[in-house]
Amino acid sequence: MTQPLIYLASPYTHPDKQEQQRRFLEAWKATLWLWRQKLPTFSPIVYTHFLTGLQPPPTKAEYQQFDDRILAASDIVYVLRLPGWDQSEGVRHEQQLAAQLQKPIHYIDMVSDEEGA
Repeated sequence: MTQPLIYLASPYTHPDKQEQQRRFLEAWKATLWLWRQKLPTFSPIVYTHFLTGLQPPPTKAEYQQFDDRILAASDIVYVLRLPGWDQSEGVRHEQQLAAQLQKPIHYIDMVSDEEGA
């Protein structure tokens, strides 16, 4: 039997670049933790974080088109409830798309350093 593919939604964009980096690290820890639970996980934040350094970086529309395709191919959507998750336009979009595609949505909180590292 194949394992379900998890799509991990989490907030990312923030005017404070240190906060944005912290959000990336939390998504990375959560992705690793889920993999260790035998739940293969795709996190758009983990996968595309380093693309933000490209000049010019991909546009918001390019990111969203790519992420939407991966979410559509996923079996379950997990939402990482970092501070600001409930105000994130991206997370809101991902939840709406998951609901439209009838994907189950689960909510998880931050993982500790011991769990994620």
